[in-house]
Amino acid sequence: SGTVMLDAVGLGLAVLAALCQASFFLIAGRGFEPLPPVRTATYAIIAAGVIALGLAVLGGDYAGLTLPLRLPEAWIWILAGGIVGAAIPTTALLVGIGIIGPSRAAILMTIEPLVAIVIAAILLNEQPTLIQVAGGAAVLVAAIILQLTPTRVPPKPELGPLV
Repeated sequence: SGTVMLDAVGLGLAVLAALCQASFFLIAGRGFEPLPPVRTATYAIIAAGVIALGLAVLGGDYAGLTLPLRLPEAWIWILAGGIVGAAIPTTALLVGIGIIGPSRAAILMTIEPLVAIVIAAILLNEQPTLIQVAGGAAVLVAAIILQLTPTRVPPKPELGPLV
């Protein structure tokens, strides 16, 4: 229709997500000496699950919450999504933060939407629009420029135990 409508709840949740992500990077950048990346990722995923559960209850999505109980075959997709979509990426992110530091890891995370567009094109036969291609190119150029900027503090080379 040509008009832009903002949803206050959606905007608030987007701001909350950005604050949580920034806080996560600041905390993870300092490292978790007693906790290796796999255990830290496990705690982060459990916390995200608790928050998501709370939001689903507040939103009244009881049918969605009981779906795994009514449809046991949904568990394969829940587990696949949890492992491939949460466990592996979160652990890899924490290991990456330990290798290259939080600032560079955050910059590299900006290519996530570009990767999603490429995967959708390959796996779902989606055709990216011109604006998506231009946006992806802009994100890549920005990430490259920011990665070429010298850092003042070298990243920590030691990872320690993963589990």
